[in-house]
Formats: sequence, structure tokens, C-alpha cells
Amino acid sequence: MLEPQNAGSKQIGDVLLEVRSLKKHFPIEKGFFRTVQGHVKAVDDVSFTVHEGETFGLVGESGSGKTTLGRCIVRGITPTDGQIFFRLPDGSEVDLASLDKRGLRNVRRHFHMIFQDPYASLDPRMTVLDIIAEPIRNNKILADSREIQERVMELMDVVGLDIRHLNRYPHAFSGGQRQRIGIARSLAPNPRLIVCDEAVSALDVSIQAQILNLLEDLQEQYNLTFLFIAHDLSVVEHIADRVGVMYVGQLVEMASTEALFTRPKHPYTEALLSAVPTTDPEVKMDRIILPGEVANPAAPPAGCYFHPRCQYARDICKTDKPQWTEVQVGHYAACHFAKELDLRGGGGGGGGGGGGANNIVYGFAACFYLGIHDCRCRNRPCDGLVNPSGILGSHHALFQVSRIYPATSPTAAGMACCFLAQKSFRSIAVRRGHDGAAGRAYPIFRAQRLL
Repeated sequence: MLEPQNAGSKQIGDVLLEVRSLKKHFPIEKGFFRTVQGHVKAVDDVSFTVHEGETFGLVGESGSGKTTLGRCIVRGITPTDGQIFFRLPDGSEVDLASLDKRGLRNVRRHFHMIFQDPYASLDPRMTVLDIIAEPIRNNKILADSREIQERVMELMDVVGLDIRHLNRYPHAFSGGQRQRIGIARSLAPNPRLIVCDEAVSALDVSIQAQILNLLEDLQEQYNLTFLFIAHDLSVVEHIADRVGVMYVGQLVEMASTEALFTRPKHPYTEALLSAVPTTDPEVKMDRIILPGEVANPAAPPAGCYFHPRCQYARDICKTDKPQWTEVQVGHYAACHFAKELDLRGGGGGGGGGGGGANNIVYGFAACFYLGIHDCRCRNRPCDGLVNPSGILGSHHALFQVSRIYPATSPTAAGMACCFLAQKSFRSIAVRRGHDGAAGRAYPIFRAQRLL
């Protein structure tokens, strides 16, 4: 059975995962005899910690080493050097990087991975029952076939899948449903750590919102710990407690989500934030366009890897490698001038926060229509139904709204309550239990960031 812990509240505990000086270098082989001519430094001396019950976001451009780092942590690939300390349920620590196959088999049930592509990550020749039951059988958690089927049915209910589809094959499901199957498979061995490798990037925006909300609910219910890998900063801002920024295989900045998005200390982070779009048509984006190309991880430049593209670079950046230093409490950066630079955060002007009633924003609003089949905010009808199928219950539909004003009030019980926050537009739905209890405010996602 799944074991809920501290249901309904998020608890940040002791260090669960500690990565020390982790490296993964892939050899470059040439010629008939496959002689090694060099190495691609996909992950190059990365160190960080993740606390129990925390969501640690990892962002960066494509090719920065995020996925390779995640695969090293779950030992999908063997790291070249470094240590990966993982705390087991009995309190003991084990170095995952040094374990052999037998040692990994004994601890692998405690960590799992959700893959990016919900289509390629599921075996098309296996039923949903077999897919979700596979980690249960492989880790010898349950042996009786009846108990395994009951466990699979429980997991399907937890992630919002219909248990009647137990014997269907992956091709019969949508992208969002397939990702839910992948999440159920990850939950099957009751892990402590789940590495989410671009878990929502292959999905539509509306489906992304469902999966993000599901992950947050599961984390609160079972005190899960997430390493959330993504290139979409808006998604990471919504779900992560702390964020690390990678560039050419190295961590260049790490801080709490609020600190990193409002007060970045590395020029690369500032450039990434400037590319986040805003939903206010009156706000002019001031994007920082980086010159040149991303450095070659097989032959990175001397000194700071980012200096050929950095507008603040000086001579010392070209010769000396910056040290990983704590600029402020809990805020780390690898930049020679991290304490001197006054960098811009928030991305694109911060979203035109707090405007008057005439400000028009674009976004999505979620609505429990509970028998009411039209959604109106200030008597303005929703322009189009995006997803008519059930979401988180049979009465939940997602609507696309082209005009929503600040501080609108729901016009009927269960209707969406939409408002403009200080820095970002949020869509809020009223979530009601099946027993008719009073609804609670439930954030769907930040429409400002996800459009």
C-alpha cells in the first residue's frame, strides 16, 4: 500500500541527496582502432544537495548536461568521477556512484525517474497493468499476482486514471494519460526521490497544468522529493523550492526560487530570465540576446566558460576559473563579480503586475462547472473549450479565456476565481469535494509564464 506522510502539508526535512564533484565525460573515439582523441565534458564538477520533501529545479539550455546529471544520479549511466550520497529509510547513507549491479538492485527501489517522452518511455507491447507492475515485480516488493493487481489499481486511482483501462495498451491513451502512467510506474516501488526529466515539456500547455498539479498533490500526500529538470523557467518557477542553473556541464548559480528569479547573481541567469515572455501586451520585453554559440563541452574556453558571451566579462574572466561562492545566505554563484553586479530579474519586465480593471491579460481559467455548462467571468463568456474531458474529477473542464480582468469574482458556486497578482497572472479554480464540502482555492498554473 502507498503510505501517506504528513498529508496536506509540505515538509522540508534533512538532506536526502548530496552530489559531490560529479563528473561524466564521454570519450571521443576516432579511427579504425577507436583511439580516444578527447572527451565531451557533459557534467563537469557539479555539487549540490536536495532535502527530503523538496523540489529542486534544474534549468539550462539544451545540451547543458541536465539530463546526463539526472541519469547519473539514478545510475542510468555510470559517472566518471564524484560521489552521490543517498540517505536510505533507515538513516544510513550510501554512495550510489560506487555501487555495483548487486548493490544498486538493493537500493534502486528508493529512487525512480519520469522520462521526457510519454510515447517512447512506455513499451507498446505491454498493458498498463504490466507497465506499472514491472518495478513491483523487479524489486520483489509483492509476489502475489492478486496483490500486485490491487496495488496497480490503487496507483491508477491516485494518478487519476480509470481502472477499467487496466488491460489497455499505451497507444490507446493521450499524451497526458501516458505521462500519468509513467508517474504511476515511478510511484509503484514507493520511492523517496523522483527525477523528473522534462516531464511536461512534450505536453500541451493545458495538459502541463494537470501534470504539474498532480505532482504537487502527490508530493504533499507522500512527502516525495523531486529533482525537476526543465528548460522552461516558468514551469520551474511554479513548482520548485530551489533552482540550480547549468551551463556547459557546470552549475553557475543556485538559490531559492524567489531569490533567483528576482535577484539573479550570474549574467547567464539574467539572460535566461529576460527570455521569459510576458502576457501584458503593454509591457515591452527587453530581452538580452547573447552573442555567439554555446561553448563546446569537448573544448571549453579557458577561465569562465560563459565569458565569450558575457557582456560584463573582464580580463580575469578569460584566464581564471570563477569559484563557487555563497554570495548571500543560501545563494551561490560561480562568477568573479557576483557581489558587484546589479542584475535584472523577473524576465520581460515582470508581467505588468497589479494593473487596473482595464488591463487585459491573456490566459487560461479552470472551471468546475458542476452541471453548469457555460463559464462566465464578469459575464464574459469563455471563447473556447480546450479540454472537454474530465480532469481531476468528472466535473472539471479547462477553458481558454481571451479576456479576464483583475479581481473578478465567481458568478456561481464552483466557478473560477481569476485575479491579477502583483507580478504574475494566476488562474485559480474552486475545488470541491464529492461530499459537497466547501471548495478551496486551487492554483492551476501561472498563465503569464506558460503561454
